[in-house]
Amino acid sequence: MNEVLSKLQVEIRNIFRTESGNQAKVSSMTVYRFTDEKIYMPQTENPYLYIVLDGALRLYTPSGRMDYMTGQYAISKIDMPLYGTILSFSEQNDFLAIALYITNHEVITSVLDLDNALTEKIMKEAVPE
Repeated sequence: MNEVLSKLQVEIRNIFRTESGNQAKVSSMTVYRFTDEKIYMPQTENPYLYIVLDGALRLYTPSGRMDYMTGQYAISKIDMPLYGTILSFSEQNDFLAIALYITNHEVITSVLDLDNALTEKIMKEAVPE
């Protein structure tokens, strides 16, 4: 896991050598690099997975504060963050994160792929409540 995170950190920092601002969008994901304590969370109706790549983050949600370290992630629809602050910066004095956007179709397809016979079981009322 650490090797994957290290490679992502290097690649994302390379992106920000040529990009201005604190975010760069690529397909269905946005990479973030912050150097200020207060950060802005993605503003979207679709669910997303927010992965901390370097640094530590505190998210403020309707149910309270939640802290995330490098390699940890938050799922937006479970506890939608209102905003976040950086608890600690990386050794490069920045904070890196990535948001992977997920469509409802992808969620449903993934759940159904967990058990190929799930739809059939539901239709036959074989799944207990």
